[in-house]
Amino acid sequence: MFIVKASSILLFLTFALILINICGKRYHLNFEIQRKLLHIVLGLVSLSFPFVFETTFEVALLLLSAFFIQLSIRYIPLLRRTLGESIYGVNRSWVGAGLFLISILALFIYSNGDYALYAGPLLLVTFADAFAAIFGTQYGKKHYLILGNHKSVEGTIAFFVTAFFVLFFLLIFTSSHTLLLNIFISVVVAIFGAVAEFFSGRDLDNLTVPAVTFLVLQYLL
Repeated sequence: MFIVKASSILLFLTFALILINICGKRYHLNFEIQRKLLHIVLGLVSLSFPFVFETTFEVALLLLSAFFIQLSIRYIPLLRRTLGESIYGVNRSWVGAGLFLISILALFIYSNGDYALYAGPLLLVTFADAFAAIFGTQYGKKHYLILGNHKSVEGTIAFFVTAFFVLFFLLIFTSSHTLLLNIFISVVVAIFGAVAEFFSGRDLDNLTVPAVTFLVLQYLL
């Protein structure tokens, strides 16, 4: 049964990668946007893991398979030319995607069955980080250099706003707290997430953002 579920997920991700590549070429999408779209798809699929898989071993095996597929796309010339543009068109290394997969596995383990603790940090690194990169790339006007990394005010604002809303709606459906308390928790976690993203180097935010927001969310909940 695990083979069927894992194969279905990997085939879906491959289909998404092909579709993003096709749309990217047809509509001349920026490579950073294509990469973040794939990032969002992987994050959305990962939200289902607590409902689909029963053990940590199953999730680890699936993520390890996804990692080796990613490496194959990077280092096999034919696959890189046909499928790799969405991942490597912006000359990014495999480290960022690898850290993202590690974060998914760590959240699955340490959330201990609490879906808010699993999904909250995952939603931030999936949507807030992606929208920060997209807005920063497309609409960023005020740039600054922090620890050797180029950031934009627009990207940081996009991160915070997106983080707040995804957390707020998650808490509305998963917690029994009052509306004001959910707003407070969402604001605090979004601030810490934005700070973690602000001080993280390229690709490292795929690990630091979910780690920091998990700890803050765990404390507040």
